[in-house]
This record gives sequence, C-alpha cells and structure tokens, in this order.
Amino acid sequence: MERGIHKVAAVREAVGPLVDVAIDCRARLNIWSARRVLYDNAEAMGAFARSVNVPVSTGEQLYTR
Repeated sequence: MERGIHKVAAVREAVGPLVDVAIDCRARLNIWSARRVLYDNAEAMGAFARSVNVPVSTGEQLYTR
C-alpha cells in the first residue's frame, strides 16, 4: 500500500495538477490490503465518492445475470 501511495505521488509530481490521474488496483491487492479498500462495498464507496472532490469509478466486478 505504501509503495503504491509513493508511486502515485511521484506521478502527480511529474504530471502536475492539471492532468487527471486514474488508479486501477483491481486484482493487485493481497488480503490485508484488500480489507483496507472499499471497491466491493457499494454503500461505503458511495459515501466515499460523496466525501471527496475527485471522480470515483467502481463496480465493474459487481454484476449478475
């Protein structure tokens, strides 16, 4: 998790504040890290999305027939 945070910070510093940065961590997390993220909890993700000032995308793994 820390390594990912540092990588994103480096990208942000390199591209500056006017470039959108997207982060896709699908299937890249170990069990410990996965418990710290909200991607499979639609209610929590909705609350998170409403609390930040950046676009949040999720749900590509939430589907049924």
